[in-house]
Amino acid sequence: MTPRRSWIARALAALLIRGAEAPFVLRDLDDAREQDLARGLTPGQVRRRDLVNIVASAASLWTDRFRPSTWRPSWIDVRLGVRMLGRHPGLTAVAVFALALGIPTGLAPMHVVDALEGHLPEDPNGRLRMLCYTRDSVHAEATMGDFALWRSSLRSFDAMAAFRSGEFNLDPDDAVASVRGLETTASIFDVLGTPPLLGRTLRPADESPGAAAVVVIGHDLWQTRFGGDPAVIGRSVRVGGVPHAIVGVMPEGFLFPARHQVWLPLADRAGVEPREGTEVRILGRLADGVAAADAKAEVAALTRSVAARDPEAFERLRPSVLPTWHLMFGFPAEGGLRSLPEFYPLQFALLLPLLVACVNVGLLIFARTATRASEFAVRTALGASRARILIQVFTESLVLAVIASGAGLLILGWLPGRLMTMVGLTLPYWIDPRLTLATVIRALALAAGSAAIAGVVPALRLTGASIQRNIQRARARRSGVRFGGLSSALIVIDVAVAIVAIGFAAGVWGKIQSTRPNEAMDGIRAAEYLSATLDVSGAPGDSAADRERRAARTQAGLVERLRAEPGVRAATFGTALPRMDHRIRYIEIEAPDGSVDATPRQVAMARVATDFFTELGRPILAGRAFESRDLSAEVRSVIINTTLVDHAFGGRSPIGRRVRYVTRDGAPAGPWLDVVGVVGRLGAHALTPDRDDGLYEPLAPGAVNPVRLAIHTTGDPAALAPRVRALALDVDPRAVVSAFTPLDRVYEQDWYVLGLIELGGVLLVGVLLSLAASALYAILSFTVTERTREIGIRVALGADPWRVARHVARRAILQVGLGVLIGLPLAGRLMFEFLEVSGFEPSTGTAVFLALAQGAAVLVVVSLAACTVPTLRALRIMPVEALRGDG
Repeated sequence: MTPRRSWIARALAALLIRGAEAPFVLRDLDDAREQDLARGLTPGQVRRRDLVNIVASAASLWTDRFRPSTWRPSWIDVRLGVRMLGRHPGLTAVAVFALALGIPTGLAPMHVVDALEGHLPEDPNGRLRMLCYTRDSVHAEATMGDFALWRSSLRSFDAMAAFRSGEFNLDPDDAVASVRGLETTASIFDVLGTPPLLGRTLRPADESPGAAAVVVIGHDLWQTRFGGDPAVIGRSVRVGGVPHAIVGVMPEGFLFPARHQVWLPLADRAGVEPREGTEVRILGRLADGVAAADAKAEVAALTRSVAARDPEAFERLRPSVLPTWHLMFGFPAEGGLRSLPEFYPLQFALLLPLLVACVNVGLLIFARTATRASEFAVRTALGASRARILIQVFTESLVLAVIASGAGLLILGWLPGRLMTMVGLTLPYWIDPRLTLATVIRALALAAGSAAIAGVVPALRLTGASIQRNIQRARARRSGVRFGGLSSALIVIDVAVAIVAIGFAAGVWGKIQSTRPNEAMDGIRAAEYLSATLDVSGAPGDSAADRERRAARTQAGLVERLRAEPGVRAATFGTALPRMDHRIRYIEIEAPDGSVDATPRQVAMARVATDFFTELGRPILAGRAFESRDLSAEVRSVIINTTLVDHAFGGRSPIGRRVRYVTRDGAPAGPWLDVVGVVGRLGAHALTPDRDDGLYEPLAPGAVNPVRLAIHTTGDPAALAPRVRALALDVDPRAVVSAFTPLDRVYEQDWYVLGLIELGGVLLVGVLLSLAASALYAILSFTVTERTREIGIRVALGADPWRVARHVARRAILQVGLGVLIGLPLAGRLMFEFLEVSGFEPSTGTAVFLALAQGAAVLVVVSLAACTVPTLRALRIMPVEALRGDG
């Protein structure tokens, strides 16, 4: 009798010798032990040699499993994968469709960020940097005084330029009413390193007071306005009512900083001390061998030394050295868009459809691969390793995923441009939404991950059974597998994820529906108002005070002329109008007893003319309206809306109470302001009306430039636009009126985008629900079909057929019910926290819960059908026939 193995040998064998080959390896080890005993070795020697043989056999087994040739896919695997796709066209179509939607959705955030954070075409090496300040995490423009200091003191930059953007009238009698232009120092062309196509660029002498007015024009303007005439150099064109000599034409594609067409000398040099002079944007080119971090350190050190001499001017100011993509956004996310707290939740949310698609495709592949268990058993008996079979299944799934990722990349490459065309969105010239190599690599990585989830995980379960059991089941003409815990887990996960996806999409739909503009939001008949932007550019050499006086005369004069115009009922201006984005600020409130609520409260702030509310037909509900005395620097008055009264003052009168601005973390950032009036809602925060807490400051003419005009008309607002432009030019030839939009369509482009998101969400949920339902039907019906023999035996033994049917369906209902119980809380968390649906109208929450209930009901019905249909079919089979095979 062979002596019993030691506990160490048994533990080693159980730990190291596993898989389909384990019975054969253990049998060989037993034979070796018997041979050692027959040779006369002692029991101790037999045990020691047994330990050595176990370790050697395990090493050989695992080396064979993980040798490169075992895990390397072959062209035979690829061809077999393509052939399998053709054998199951329905499965292929559904799986490709699912992954072709999920992969580009998951890729979208990174792809968009790559496009938005791209370098300028003039900066292939990424050496250009924006220099600016931030105060309390809010972007603060630099000034001409800062530019003079930085250009003379910083050694990290070998070239630096200052500029400011604006709209300029170009020959008012021409079809081109206004163009986007740049007032800039001549050094901008040195910084960018782009030579002109014709003539010359700006020179430092052009910036001198009294210098001849010159302009450099863009290629598109040269073609449209001057017909591409090569003799355009020296010709005169009126820019802002002033004749300018054309000295150069820039090459095609040069549109710095966005889509600009004229470049003028920045003649305003006022401000020789830091923080003095005109606000400008500053662009610099890093010197050779200097890193951006070194430049930032130098700028910070210089700022500290200057701030020591003038602490008040530099209070809470922090210098920033930023990539050029901040030209578009203007906020100091120094770590890039990926550093924003909203980025990764968004990325996760958009990976959710891919996860749903992978689970559903995995269930379908699980059902398909289960029918091949006998094939895998035979291949294993002929010497194929489990790893070899896994690689084949993975390759088949990878072929499917790569095809789907190719379709997804086509969608991702085509859709952004199409959407921008549909909504009329024009991006800066340096943003390229086309596919990049990084996006393709990410798509292939997602394809590989999808193949692993959808193919390898089911294959691990299907190849885990012992070879003897698979062969026996193959001889009995059965599939060789009985779904167990893994299939149950996949069904539960599939249902839970589908419920979460339904909840997320329903929440998005509810949010969009709740934020659609309506009269209740702003209290005015927005369709009767025309909105426009009024920008007054100063003449060359004007000081900041001269520009402010000129803007004041133009703003007041144009509003007065508009009110006297036939067809105009009222006209006013402000920094923002109803339904427009207001500036977000934080305030704290002084209690009646003099104490202060230290919790910062977010408000939407705008500065408005003293007659703003009267002209919009929104009466003051409590207190008084703004008066001329409120424009004095000594008087600090504000008006708040009823939403802020309800949220911050508990509905009690705020008249006579005081508020002041604070930073986001609660540090005081301004003096106390007296609340003198209360007005109704005016759409101060249109996209989140539940947070429409509005605060208004009085605005004197000229204090802000540009401003937004609101013109109440008696007819079609759009028809008044040419007359408004003519009146503005009559008041001041340098006044530019642009962005004419009926006030009820201010967010029209955004609503197109939101509408597309809404439609896409509905379609995506429909697809995901269909995929979940089809996958559930496939796996559950296959499971019931596998039990045909069991059903036949039960019926043959006299069981009630309907009782058998209920028994079969019970497990499926439990699985689906467990998935619903897991998915509903997760969906609720997304709705009430991530999507903030709890702050919306009760009807919105009702609609979302109704959508969840409907989705859960669909899944339950599909599960019942998936179990009932094959069960009824099995019950119709004679018991003798069921016992002969699989039925």
